[in-house]
Amino acid sequence: MTFSDQLKAIAAKNRRTLELVVKETVREVAAMAVERSPVGQYDKWSQAGKKWNPRPPYKPGEFKGSWSYGEGAAPVMYPSTIDPTGAMSMARMQPGNAFAKHFIVNNAPYGFVLATDIHPLIPNWKLLPPNVAMFLQNGGAIMSTKLEFQSIVDRVAKRYV
Repeated sequence: MTFSDQLKAIAAKNRRTLELVVKETVREVAAMAVERSPVGQYDKWSQAGKKWNPRPPYKPGEFKGSWSYGEGAAPVMYPSTIDPTGAMSMARMQPGNAFAKHFIVNNAPYGFVLATDIHPLIPNWKLLPPNVAMFLQNGGAIMSTKLEFQSIVDRVAKRYV
């Protein structure tokens, strides 16, 4: 085997490792965002919140079940899936090309409200997710996942190095 062949073999091995790390990182970041997504509890909604009900009769799990994955560009679709477990969202997280840009999005029309805890139409809006302290302290499902991104990458990379 020539030196050039040895370099090609090393590059091929490292490329495969990098692909595995990127794909698994995408799936883990998605899992964290989906898991941290709130599931509505209609009985705790204010009267103003009930007035702006996203889909009567309300069924918990629309936001958690409506995450999408895009490769190369952010998806514009809004699957509007009712799934309080998030399993259907996770089924859509299938990265193919590790060297593309990856987008994990939730295009729910009320997604901004859930991400920021600011409602432009309802005064005194308060979000009550399963873990209120973590959610509000770290800025919701999106910001708390963003804050942990590097530790996710480090954890995944250690599995392959």
